[in-house]
Amino acid sequence: MSSNGSLIQIEKLTGRDNWTSWSFAVQAYLELDDLWECVQGTNTDPKKEKKAKSKLILLVDPINFIHIQDVTTSKQIWENLSKAFQDSGLLRKVGLLRDLNDTNLETSTSVEDYVNKIMSSAHKLRNIGFSVDDEWLGTLMLAGLPDEYKPMIMGIESSGVKISADLIKTKLLQEIKATPSNSAPYTSNKNTQAKFKNIQHQSKSKGPRCFNCNKHGHHGKNCWFLKNKPQSKENNKGFVAAFSAMKLNNCINWYVDSGASMHMTMHKDLLENETISPISKIKITDNKTLHVESCGDVILHIPNEDGGSSEILVKNVLYVPKLPTNLLSVSKIIKSGCKVEFNKTGCSVHNSNNQKVATANLINDTYRLNINYSKIFAMSAIAESTTHLWHQRLGHLNYNDVHKLPNCTTGVKLSSQKEKYVCTSCLEGKQTRQSFPSNGSRANRLLELVHTDVCGPIQVASIGGARYFTTFIDDFSRKVYVYIIKSKAEVLEKFIQYKNRVENELNKKIKILRSDNGLEYSNKNFADFLKNNGILHHTSNPYTPQQNGLSERMNRTLVERAKCMMFNADLSKSYWAKAVTTAAYIINRSPTHALSDITPHEVWTGQKPDLSNIRIFGCPAMVHIPKEKRQKLDMKSRQLIFVGYSECTKGYRFMDPKANKAVISRDVHFLEENIKNTSSNTDYEDPLDETYLPSPSVNISPANETGIKTRRQRKLQTNNESSSLYICMNGEFTSSLLNNDPQSLEEALQSNESEKWKQAMKEEYESLIHNNTWSLVDLPGGKKGIPCKWVFKRKFDHTGKITRYKARLVIKGYKQKKGIDYNEIYAPVVRYTSIRYLIDIAAKYNLEIHQMDAITAFLQGDVDEDIYMSQPPTFDREEKILTRFGMDDCKPVWTPCDPNTQLKRAESEEEILRNVPYQEAIGCLLYLSQGTRPDITYIVNSLSRYNGQPTAEHWTTLKRVFRYLKATIDYKLTYHGNSEGNITGYCDADWASHSEDRRSCTGYVFILQGAAISWCSKKQLTIALSSTEAEYTSLATAVQEAIWQKQLDEDYWPESSAVPIVVYCDNQSAIRILDSESYHQRSKHIGVRYHFIRERIADKQVLVKYQRSQDMTADILTKGLHRPKHEAFSVAMGLRSGENVGRNADMRSA
Repeated sequence: MSSNGSLIQIEKLTGRDNWTSWSFAVQAYLELDDLWECVQGTNTDPKKEKKAKSKLILLVDPINFIHIQDVTTSKQIWENLSKAFQDSGLLRKVGLLRDLNDTNLETSTSVEDYVNKIMSSAHKLRNIGFSVDDEWLGTLMLAGLPDEYKPMIMGIESSGVKISADLIKTKLLQEIKATPSNSAPYTSNKNTQAKFKNIQHQSKSKGPRCFNCNKHGHHGKNCWFLKNKPQSKENNKGFVAAFSAMKLNNCINWYVDSGASMHMTMHKDLLENETISPISKIKITDNKTLHVESCGDVILHIPNEDGGSSEILVKNVLYVPKLPTNLLSVSKIIKSGCKVEFNKTGCSVHNSNNQKVATANLINDTYRLNINYSKIFAMSAIAESTTHLWHQRLGHLNYNDVHKLPNCTTGVKLSSQKEKYVCTSCLEGKQTRQSFPSNGSRANRLLELVHTDVCGPIQVASIGGARYFTTFIDDFSRKVYVYIIKSKAEVLEKFIQYKNRVENELNKKIKILRSDNGLEYSNKNFADFLKNNGILHHTSNPYTPQQNGLSERMNRTLVERAKCMMFNADLSKSYWAKAVTTAAYIINRSPTHALSDITPHEVWTGQKPDLSNIRIFGCPAMVHIPKEKRQKLDMKSRQLIFVGYSECTKGYRFMDPKANKAVISRDVHFLEENIKNTSSNTDYEDPLDETYLPSPSVNISPANETGIKTRRQRKLQTNNESSSLYICMNGEFTSSLLNNDPQSLEEALQSNESEKWKQAMKEEYESLIHNNTWSLVDLPGGKKGIPCKWVFKRKFDHTGKITRYKARLVIKGYKQKKGIDYNEIYAPVVRYTSIRYLIDIAAKYNLEIHQMDAITAFLQGDVDEDIYMSQPPTFDREEKILTRFGMDDCKPVWTPCDPNTQLKRAESEEEILRNVPYQEAIGCLLYLSQGTRPDITYIVNSLSRYNGQPTAEHWTTLKRVFRYLKATIDYKLTYHGNSEGNITGYCDADWASHSEDRRSCTGYVFILQGAAISWCSKKQLTIALSSTEAEYTSLATAVQEAIWQKQLDEDYWPESSAVPIVVYCDNQSAIRILDSESYHQRSKHIGVRYHFIRERIADKQVLVKYQRSQDMTADILTKGLHRPKHEAFSVAMGLRSGENVGRNADMRSA
């Protein structure tokens, strides 16, 4: 496809997805033949123009000929294609950013594929004018790597080089070239940073810093000072870090290897009966030689089928320090009298009695031995976990300051090797952000300057109902006091408490208070108090929080520490207040750079803090029960959650989650080892591979701060029983997850179902042509064509089987501009009430109602300008709904809810069900409740309030509604044809029925021709102070609906204007308020907006009458009822079974 006759392979333009690469290649191709000037319009030579136009057309997929078939020049072809496929618009930017953020190595086919995806997305963003920072892109590339690459990232950090996308790309591609083709990801190596520095010759970094000798160039674990020998010259060569066939976490795994001639381990701690090795060196892949230091026996803990473990002694194991993993030799196992059997899934080891003693799973072409990992960690924790243990105890204090603890505190002992860890809870709780600039000065004495700020509102209320906390920080000592508050109005009260306390402790006076310009500080009461006490008030300028930087930074530190501690302990967010106060307690006793590594507590009191009482926040603890509070046979202790330190007594604070109360005690045994391990110094891979079913809905929230998110998602504990139930019952949902619809034309045509998608596109196209949807014309000057795209969708039946492939051609309406492309965007939709009213008229006059549908209804109208609207949703019948959710064989019940049910919100994250189709089920039930089933309206509306955080109780209650529908599946709204009655309304209220906020429930129903035409059940917007107020509020809501009903009735029957609509109420006090003479002080607080009822009565539009509570039909819309009342009120609303309907020829059903 070139002038010289050679064929140049250029992929045809299929759409937006390959426009960037296609346009780049085509431009180069046309420039090669001197034809690009024709496309630019600068060369009008007819021969060249004809050639350029032909080549452009041949390089476009026929599916896109629609964009160019009416143009005459190559320039017009290029412009039309650019308008159709060139990236632009906010939505495209958001989509590309989302693709960029979602890209990771685990979902890519190779490292090259991962790098190409990242660079391609960044290139597309830059092409549409979006600024992509090079350092951010490089860091994002690192963030998409799995845990196996953590050593490489740590090596990059240690090298001190500046991060860039090209640098990281080069690093990844060079490393993968150095790796054998059968090798797995990155392996830890102490000289990783040496190789990385070879790439950046210009880097002036001195290398990592040793925390033993404070010299640069090596880590603490490799310090020659500890080994009592000089650094060898060989270590200075910065040898290249090699990749291994094993992953980093293989350092705790054992592999059965037929190629190994000896048993070998990389852990000296595992050896028993250590002796001199008979072998001094071993040879591994690539002819590399590793030194053997010693030999001994290793005890492996093999899990049993009953859940326990057995010990197996492996003799003559070589200790090879630089070995990438632990190996068991097949030949040695066989020589010991055992045998090894291999199969497709792994292998098993049998003793001389043919008893299976161990198994190994086949993972990545290697046989990994199944061992008890908890035993390994228990042995290694004694020697290596001390630093990380204190890191957790001190609210995830940074490791540099942890290493300083023995010098500035008492009660702390650390191991000699000060190795750094990577804590995953810190990664979850802390995000990097540029710090505020230092103000460069510090107070000269205690209380000379106090900083203060308020943090909040916190999105989740604390256990005590608070949403804010305020801090007071002494500038000289950096000691912080934290007060938990429910509102900002309490700030002055807390400052007075703080002032009285610290001035009494130190016998000094506060001189200056520095805060922001918030109203909690800048008000008359606060100003008067400061003035009366001689305290100078410094405030920051508006929108410049940097001027109050110390408080801002302290708030961030407290929140980050609190989040880390809660994540580490798997506590719910309601524990934030406990975590923040504990963080403040720890910060006051931890070294800080501002004080030259002295603690605030020492500056404040003159004494070093004793940290021997510090424990990990949130860890379980066995708390002693005093004998006065227990009987002889009762337990002497109970397990509680440690949540902080008591300032009033020498004790610890605990929470009893079952009783929801706080406990203070000093008689306690902490179970710190039972808290989850978040250290990444040794990556641990769970021997059990877990599969998680995706949640049916995902809430996407914007990040609070700029930063790179970790790609690790926290796994919430779920109820196993409900999970298995969901998998069995919701075939359609899981099918839709497993069969993702194509997101682009290219994806559809390249899929295995391309022929089906092509047929669907053909049917849609023929339908558009048949309805004369468009006319092909030249684009007028000054106008911009709005592009279109194909949307693909599979349709499933209740079993998950695909029933239809649908393709829709849609125009990209977000590119339209109001006043240019359209003038109106409103499309009227009929109310269900109006439909039921018309059905009622048909029943009264014995008319027939025909239901019809218009295929491709959106194409039928003639409009002045284009109107774009989404397709209306489809609705299912009860039978399909029951089948859809696996409830077609459920046991029927005769009421939709238990009258004693009190729905409550989830108190913790653990209670939330993420794996049930709750929202989907609510959506189906809402249509029924709004359309033809007022008997389920109350419970469905109540359940819909918990769409975001459903619990097991909510799910059970929802399934009961399905069971009720199974029992009443033939219920219908039935309108009498021989009734002469007028519209009649019933309203009721259930006072303070919602236990969480004590708001009341309003319910009303309007009946005509013996059946309901309008009904409602909803929570009132305000809290009623009495049942009378609640009933009156409900009555006002019902009267509003009655006015609309009357207007509709008058439109059809003008003579009915003289007849008021009767609304029944069962509260005589509320009815008496309608009489102005009865209006008195007790009803004065009722909102004026509800008193419009009196005007409607005066206009004779509405007439309010009393009805006994036992006969109030609307009662079914305010609460759950027992079966007799529920059935009676259902019949009163016109709900009857098909059998009863058939007995009366004068009835019509809806």
